[in-house]
Amino acid sequence: MFRPSNSIRWLGYWFTPALDPAAHFSRRLALTQGAFALVGRLSPPGAGLPPYLYHRLATSLIAPILLYDADLFTPSVGTTARLDTFWRKVQRWTTNCFSATHTGILSVESCLPPVSLLVTHRQRLAALRVVCSPPSVNPATARLHPSFPSLSGYRAPDSSRALTRGLSSVYLPLHWKTPRPMPPIRNHLRVDAVAHRTIPFTLGLSKMPMINSHLVCTAPSLPAQSLMDNTYSALKKRVREALLAEWASLFPTPGYYLHPPARYPRDPSWAWASSSLGEFTK
Repeated sequence: MFRPSNSIRWLGYWFTPALDPAAHFSRRLALTQGAFALVGRLSPPGAGLPPYLYHRLATSLIAPILLYDADLFTPSVGTTARLDTFWRKVQRWTTNCFSATHTGILSVESCLPPVSLLVTHRQRLAALRVVCSPPSVNPATARLHPSFPSLSGYRAPDSSRALTRGLSSVYLPLHWKTPRPMPPIRNHLRVDAVAHRTIPFTLGLSKMPMINSHLVCTAPSLPAQSLMDNTYSALKKRVREALLAEWASLFPTPGYYLHPPARYPRDPSWAWASSSLGEFTK
């Protein structure tokens, strides 16, 4: 005889009956701590890899393990605080800064944004992939609201709108560009909320570009693929710019620190000794 589990694992996702993301991110944190313990051996005292390679390991290995499924789940405030505590250890490992370094400076010097901004950034990029996919190929895109400005009018025959019958008497189909009520008092399909994350970045666009349109067998008359690819790249650039702007405004550094946030090291050699960082960390 064995007890039923309170969470179900599926492709690395940990689902609870209430869909609480705490269980999922707690497991991700444990896995990341184990991976970081192994990666940390690459930096013995007086030896090891150069700092810019530490940054590459942090962004390509540690962050994907920690933020797996952040495209879908949003960690709670308490869980985000736990993830940020660990993430600051990674930032200090990347920069070799003192433990008393201002957290804002530590984040900018390591070129590693705080966890909350990384989660938002990943969700926005995931939302762009959904709204710019061909509806006849991506099941999530096929369930967008009919008002969504897609280049294709195709929608799934088993439209998700029918799936909401009987779920809640306060369900509100979220029209494209209809502002979500704050505080939220009505239920919306997750795909509606995903699509609305892209609204701030679609200024000037009457239709969303379509990526991978070659996968559509009976494609309608579409603009040139190169034009759509360039538009999609421009949308992603706006998302990256929004990350840097929110990083500077929500996590400001002291007035004496003049460097702006950046996603990548300013100098490949990352010569910390040549900077005046010591003045800020003493």
